[in-house]
Amino acid sequence: RREEVRLILVGIDTSCEAWSIGGLQNPTVVSCGNKVCSQISSQIMEHIELDPLITASAGIRSSTIAVFVDEVVDDLAELFGIIEGVEGDLQKIRYSTGIDGIFDGAAGAALLGSLATIAKAQEGTDHLVSFLLQQVCSDAGVHSATHRHQYSCHELFLSSDASTTWHHHLRQADPADKVPEDLPGVFPPLILTFCELQERHPMVSFALSDEQRMLVDLTRDFVANEVIPVAEHHDRTGDYPSTVAAQAFELGLMNVTIPDQYGGGELGHFEEALITEELAFGCSGMAISMTVNNLASVPILIGGNDDQKKEWLGRLTAEHATASYCLSEPDAGSDAASLRTKAVRKGDSYLINGSKAWVSGGAHANYFTLFATTDPGSGYEGISCFVVPADADGIEIGKKEDMMGQRASNTVFINFEDVEIPVANRIGDEGKGFHIAMKTFDRTRPGVAASAVGVARRALEEATRYSLDRQAFGRPIAKQQAIQFILADMAKATEASRLLTWQSAWMIDQGQRNTKQCSMAKCFAGDTAMKAATDAVQVFGGYGYSKEYPVEKLMRDAKVMQIYEGTNQIQRLIIARHLLEA
Repeated sequence: RREEVRLILVGIDTSCEAWSIGGLQNPTVVSCGNKVCSQISSQIMEHIELDPLITASAGIRSSTIAVFVDEVVDDLAELFGIIEGVEGDLQKIRYSTGIDGIFDGAAGAALLGSLATIAKAQEGTDHLVSFLLQQVCSDAGVHSATHRHQYSCHELFLSSDASTTWHHHLRQADPADKVPEDLPGVFPPLILTFCELQERHPMVSFALSDEQRMLVDLTRDFVANEVIPVAEHHDRTGDYPSTVAAQAFELGLMNVTIPDQYGGGELGHFEEALITEELAFGCSGMAISMTVNNLASVPILIGGNDDQKKEWLGRLTAEHATASYCLSEPDAGSDAASLRTKAVRKGDSYLINGSKAWVSGGAHANYFTLFATTDPGSGYEGISCFVVPADADGIEIGKKEDMMGQRASNTVFINFEDVEIPVANRIGDEGKGFHIAMKTFDRTRPGVAASAVGVARRALEEATRYSLDRQAFGRPIAKQQAIQFILADMAKATEASRLLTWQSAWMIDQGQRNTKQCSMAKCFAGDTAMKAATDAVQVFGGYGYSKEYPVEKLMRDAKVMQIYEGTNQIQRLIIARHLLEA
C-alpha cells in the first residue's frame, strides 16, 4: 500500500432513516429502519467526539462524522475496532466517487456532511474541502428518499465564518428528472481526485475574530476619549504622556506580546499591530509612550533566560513602567555594526562606556536594553546585548531632542560612563548581540508599519471629511475629480499597507521568518504615511499648512517613519538581498 492517510466517510441521515458509508473506492448506500439508524448513530458518536452539523437542505438533516484511517475497512465493526487508535494529520487524500448518478438522502448527507465535518474537525483543510466539493458535487443530484423530491446542487459556497457551515443553493427538480424506485447500492467510480497538502494552514481570511474586533473597539474608544483630546497639547509642549500611558497599561494595551507567565497579555504580534494602528491614528508621538516597551522587551524574549525574563519583563508588567532600547549612536545609525559603546568585562561585572542617541522614552525608563561591543576588532560579531538599570551609577540623561514630529516621544541622548552591571545582565552569549538586534527588528518593524498605517488612515479620514465640507466653485471640492483621485490613491495605498503589515505580523505568530516581509511592510507603509499626510495637506490647501488644522502635524509625524528602525533605503537593500539570494 502507498503511505497515505485514507478517508472514511460516515453519514447518519435522520430524515431518511438511513445510513451510509463512503469508502475509498465507492460510496455505499444501505437503508435501514429508524431504530437501527439511531443505534448506529449512538455507537458512532460514542467513539467520535464531534459536534453534529446540519449540512444539507430540503429536509436532509444529518449528523456526520469524518474518520481518518490508514487502511480501507469493509464494515462498521472493523471501523469501530480502529477508530479509537487513529491519530494522524491530513497529508494526502485519495478519494473517488460517482458524480453523475442520483444520490439518496443518506449518501448525499454522507458526502456533503462528512466533507463539511472535515473542515470543522481537521483545522487547516477548508480550502481542500472546498476543492473536493466543487470537483465531486458540482453536478451531483441530492434527493430525499423519504419525500421523493430531487434537487441538484448548482452552487456551493462557504459561509462568512469560512470554517463551520456549508450552505447549498438547490434548485427544485425538473419534471423530466427521474427518481428510481429502487435505490442503487453502489455507484461506479467516475472521477478520481488526488490532493496533496505539504503544509496544513487554514483558509486565508481577512476577517477579524470577535476577540480582535473587541480589542480594536476598546483601543479605538480609548484613543477617542483619552488620546485625541490631548494630542495637540503634547505635540506643542513635548510633554511625555505618562498619565495616558498609565491608563493604557491599566486597560491591558501595553506589553501585549509578553507571555502570561511573566505577567503580559500573551497576545500575538497581529493583535499588537491592531492596537498600534489605533494608537497612532490618535497620535503617533503619544503612541510611542505606549509601545516603546515592545522594542526593549523583545531582545530579552529572544535571548534571555527564564530568570532574566522574570526579572526584567516582570518589571514592565507588575506596574506601569517604561523600558528603552539603546542601539543607535551619534556616529552609528544604519551602520549599527560600527557602534563604539564598549562593555569590558571585569571579573563578574562589565564596565560600560559610550553614548547612545535617539533613545525614545529614555528620561522615563526603568531600564535600558543596550548594545555594546565586547570585542571591537570583530565588527558585528563582537556586539553583545545587556540590560542596564536606569538607576545605575554613571548614567547621564542628555538633552531632549526638539524634534519636528512625534514630539511627545521624549527622545534623548544618554551617556554611560563606567557604568557597572553584573554579568547576569548580559542577554545571550557574548558576540550574539547583533543577531539579537536584527531578530528584534523582524518582530518590531510590523509595529512601525502599523503606526504608519494609523497615520495614513487618519490623513485619509481628515482629508475626506474636509473635502465634503469645503466649498469651491459652487460645490464641495469632493466633487472635483482631481480631489477624488488624491483620495483614491490615499485609500488604496493605505489598504495595501495594512495588508502588508498584517502579513508580516501574522508570519511572526506562525513561527515563520518574516525579514523580507517586515521590511516591505515598514518601507511601503512608511512611504504611504508620508505621501498620504502630504496629500492631506494639499487637499486642505492653505489651511493644511496651519497648525489650527491636524494634517500639518500628521505630515511632521510621518517623516520619521521613513527613518527609524532602519531607513527605508536600508529596507530596500534588505528586500533586494532576499530576492537575489532566493
